[in-house]
Amino acid sequence: GRILGSGSTGEVFAVDCSGLPMAAKRIQFLVQSQREAAEKRLRREFRALKKLDHENVLQVMGVVVDQIDAVYLLTELMHQSLRHLLDQEPARITKSPGTQLNVVNGVVNGMNHLHGQNMLHHDLKSENLLLTSSLDVKISDFGIDCAFTGSSTPRQPGITDTHVYMAPELWEGNSPEFTRECDVYAF
Repeated sequence: GRILGSGSTGEVFAVDCSGLPMAAKRIQFLVQSQREAAEKRLRREFRALKKLDHENVLQVMGVVVDQIDAVYLLTELMHQSLRHLLDQEPARITKSPGTQLNVVNGVVNGMNHLHGQNMLHHDLKSENLLLTSSLDVKISDFGIDCAFTGSSTPRQPGITDTHVYMAPELWEGNSPEFTRECDVYAF
């Protein structure tokens, strides 16, 4: 399929699965030893996200492991990211208070649902806020180990965090914990 975008962990393609348009997030292994860890990560992400059912959270359809060098996370296909819209057609957001409110409400409702399910995002940013053609928001691309028990999860610096969105306490040493408040700061 055609490439929709790329990030720190791989590329995303538009694919057709039995007539249903989907997005496939491909994570390629640089060395074979990464395969098992990446498969576990995607399966964990899949199990956690499959439990979510909310209009503002990207629907996950499945995980595919190829026999050569990659695994794929299959999701519903979105129109574009908020970052892309802000870069390419900023007036669609900046000149429309109703659209701005719709986007903000979508993120707040989606994150409230995630936090209510004891999940953290870990990498909330405009690139991970996907939009339908009618500009409804779907939160996507959850960080490593997004499922947790309790109010926080140990940090794994440098794996998923985008520094400009990081809460100040995460810059400190001594392995600070990622909390709901860190997600709120990123928003």
